Amino acid sequence: PPTRAGRPPPVGAWPRDAEVRAGVGYTTGVCQGIVPRVAPPSRSTTQVWPATRTGNAAIAGGKLWAPSPIEGILTPLDLHDLHVTGPVARIMRPASAIALGDTLWVVESLGDQNLGVPAVLQKVDPATGELLGHRVPIGRDVGWPAAGAGSIWVPAVSRHAILRVRPLSPGPPPQ
Repeated sequence: PPTRAGRPPPVGAWPRDAEVRAGVGYTTGVCQGIVPRVAPPSRSTTQVWPATRTGNAAIAGGKLWAPSPIEGILTPLDLHDLHVTGPVARIMRPASAIALGDTLWVVESLGDQNLGVPAVLQKVDPATGELLGHRVPIGRDVGWPAAGAGSIWVPAVSRHAILRVRPLSPGPPPQ
C-alpha cells in the first residue's frame, strides 16, 4: 500500500507542476507565480516569485527553468536558493518547459492561451538561455509535454493523439 511521509508542506495555490532533483521538490503554480523549493526531511520551504504566473517548469543545466506566458520569459533559478542564475530568455508565450537529456525545450503558444491556438517547440541552451535553431510547429491545443525514450511527447488535445518529437543530433546552432 502507498505510504505518506507526514503532513505535506504548503506550496501555494493551484500547484500545477512538480520537479524533483536530489530529493528536493519544486512546484510551479498558474495562479500566483510562486515557485517553492521543499527540502526533506526537515520540510524547510524556500519560495520566490519570478513571475505573475509560472507554467510547467523543467530542470536542465543544473537550473530550474520556470516559464511565464504573461511576461514572455523563461527564468533560470538556482536549485539551492532559487535566485535568478543567468539571463532570462525572452520567448513569446512560454507555457511549458521540458528537459530531454542535456537539452531544454519550451512549448511556446502563438496566441493568448485560448483553445485552438497553435504552438511551437523551441530549443533553449540550458547553459546560456540562448534560443537554438528554428521553432518546430506542433499544432493547436497541445498539453504539457513529457520526455522519454529519446523523444519529447506532446498531448495533442483536439486531435485525441500524442505527438512524438525526436530531436536531431547534433542540435541546431544558436539563432
